[in-house]
Amino acid sequence: MYHRTKIASEVTTACSMKKALSGMLTGQNCVHVGTFSSNKCTKALENKAVLHLCLLIEGTVWVYIEGTVWVYIEGTVWVYIEGTVWVYIKRTVWVYIEGTVWVYIEGTVWVYIEGTVWVYIEGTVWVYIEGTVWVYIEGTVWVYIEGTVWVYIEGTVWVYIEGTVWVYIEGTVWIYIEGTVWVYIEGTVWVYIEGTVWVYIEGTVWVYIEGTVWVYIEGTVWVYIEGTVWIYIEGTVWVYIEGTVWVYIEGTVWVYIEGTVWVYIEGTVWVYIEGTVWVCIEGTVWVYIEGTVWVYIEGTVWVYIEGTVWVCIEGTVWVYIEGTVWVYIEGTVWVYIEGTVWVYIEGTVWAYISLLLSLDTPSVDLHNNSMTSECSGRAIRWAHPGIYCLDIYSTVANTNTYDPRLDLQFCDISVWRLISSLIGVLFPFVTFSRY
Repeated sequence: MYHRTKIASEVTTACSMKKALSGMLTGQNCVHVGTFSSNKCTKALENKAVLHLCLLIEGTVWVYIEGTVWVYIEGTVWVYIEGTVWVYIKRTVWVYIEGTVWVYIEGTVWVYIEGTVWVYIEGTVWVYIEGTVWVYIEGTVWVYIEGTVWVYIEGTVWVYIEGTVWVYIEGTVWIYIEGTVWVYIEGTVWVYIEGTVWVYIEGTVWVYIEGTVWVYIEGTVWVYIEGTVWIYIEGTVWVYIEGTVWVYIEGTVWVYIEGTVWVYIEGTVWVYIEGTVWVCIEGTVWVYIEGTVWVYIEGTVWVYIEGTVWVCIEGTVWVYIEGTVWVYIEGTVWVYIEGTVWVYIEGTVWAYISLLLSLDTPSVDLHNNSMTSECSGRAIRWAHPGIYCLDIYSTVANTNTYDPRLDLQFCDISVWRLISSLIGVLFPFVTFSRY
């Protein structure tokens, strides 16, 4: 027989918690904590065959774990938090979920982990956050997901990682963010995705990485950004993609790299940009593409490179630009292409490239294919609304010596010839055959 157990109106003493636990242990499967003024367990109790525990927290609960706690869930658990919950884990907590867990947070939850937490999910977990959740990890957290996890964030989530977090996803994870999420990583995070991950961001996400993040994707990842995402990397990020990644950006993405980023793509990556993307690279970025990358830009992309970028393409890259791309290179870019690159520009591309060699480069009128004026400085200024006709002739600065490496003459030609000749200017030691 399932029924509810009324507990004292306030849970601020150990006595009240003891009563709550006694109700759980005696088979009274719906435990209410706080003022008993609502009927939120009714729906949960309708399915009497599978319900094992319904916990309603309307007041305030403090949980301090200094020893070792083992939690094994094979049935169904409903947790509804309308009040405030504080959890401090100093030692070790083991959580194994083989059944179903529903967590609804309308109030406030504070979680501080100084010890070690192991979470193994073989069943199903539903988490709905309408309130505020603060998570501070100074210790170690291991999360293994073999089942299904649904996370819906309409409120605010703050995550600070100073310790170590290991996440292994073999099952399916759905993350929908309509509210605000702040993630600060000062420690180490390992993420291995062998299953499927869906991420939909309609709200705002801030990610600051000062430590180290390792991401290995062997399965499938879908990312849809309709809101705003800020990513600041001061530490080190390693990304290895052997599976499939789909990224659709309709909102705004800001990426600032002051540290080091390594990206290895052996699988397939699809990137569709309809919104705005800002990328500033002041540190070092290594990109190795052995698989296939599709990039479609209908919106606006700004790329500023003051640091160092290494790109090795052994696979296939497709780039379609219908919108606007701004590229400013003041640092160093190395591009090695052994595979195939297709570039189609229907929109506008602006490139400012600062060279080690001082050049006198004339500006170009793209409509009538005539040189209009001379531009002095340490750069090539290249702007065109599509590939129609481009004629750049220059000599080495302060001399009258003609340098054939700086003679770029194109009219109704392929993008690859434009790119190859431009690379020939940037890297004189590279030779290309004339068509």
